[in-house]
Amino acid sequence: MRVSRLLSFYLVKEVLQYGALSFLALTMILLTQNALRRFEDLVSVGATLGDGFAVLTCLVPLLTAYTLPIAFLFGVIIAVSRMSSEGEILAMGASGLGIASLLLPTVALATAISLVSAWVMIDVEHRAHRELRTLVETLAARGGMLEPGKIRGLAGRTLLVQERDRENNLRGVMISDRTDPEHGFVIFSERGHFAYDEERQVFRLGLEDGALHLEPDPKHPLRSQTISFDALDYAFDVRHVIESLTAAVRPRQMSFEELREVVAHAKGGGSLRKLHQKDPVEYELEIHRRYALPLAPVAFALVAVPLALGQITRTRSRGAIVSLALGFAYYGLFSQARFLALDGWMASSLALWLPNAAFAGLAIYLMWRVRRA
Repeated sequence: MRVSRLLSFYLVKEVLQYGALSFLALTMILLTQNALRRFEDLVSVGATLGDGFAVLTCLVPLLTAYTLPIAFLFGVIIAVSRMSSEGEILAMGASGLGIASLLLPTVALATAISLVSAWVMIDVEHRAHRELRTLVETLAARGGMLEPGKIRGLAGRTLLVQERDRENNLRGVMISDRTDPEHGFVIFSERGHFAYDEERQVFRLGLEDGALHLEPDPKHPLRSQTISFDALDYAFDVRHVIESLTAAVRPRQMSFEELREVVAHAKGGGSLRKLHQKDPVEYELEIHRRYALPLAPVAFALVAVPLALGQITRTRSRGAIVSLALGFAYYGLFSQARFLALDGWMASSLALWLPNAAFAGLAIYLMWRVRRA
């Protein structure tokens, strides 16, 4: 079995070129769909350019785990199909170089990409999920709950704002505070400003031109007291409103250690009532997803090389379509296998390995056909 170092270098270089372009294109498209189309909504709740950059920073690793393998698949199919259509594969055969000379460097590159994907999914992805959740909740805390004309109940308080602009300037503010049942009060204010103290995790409303109406003393129900003010600073702790700013309650927000603890807790008969997902299978599937999904580049490499040598991918446009079709097939099978496990038709320890096994079988069949051709 002969393998040319020069050919391997040339093939890897070309796969990386096509794959990099595909990765940038896919990532930009998905970022646009997931973040930029909501930019106006983010701004409306007080988001800054720094917040927008933070959202993008969180989304990139979440998307990379999926765009990187598909971009690699695209790069392999385009590179090998171009070499086949321009007669380079024929020249290789005449020189005594077989499919192994294409497969070995491609699988080696796929292994490196799989290691990157594994690092992203095991160590980075759950952190990005947590940071994104915290950021979104923080943005909401900055003023998203103050929807003009809508009454909001917040931890013993009732808030109503008639108008609010993008700078969080308020008009027509009403606050009913009954956090202390014996000393409740109601505030009416002509205007004000909403701010969020991120360091102290405190809501602040700077109110102007209003009045504070104290609830009557139960012993003297006919007596009431009103205090007029030119300026009043009203603040309360955000943790009473958002109790889970940094809590990891969803499977994809958990580290491996946390997932294993939940699974062990459930197997020991413990309750998952306080978590977002009550089914322990969800947590088992998340563990296996982080092991199985990073192997997608290797599965793609084994299928893409023999497939690209056939007639079906002789042009770049066909190669792109085949790449997308294979990517959708893999991840579609991945999703279906997950549902089978959740419905009890398949063990969670086997379900998410089904796509890799299916692609391995397809690779064996395609290589058998190439050798026969």
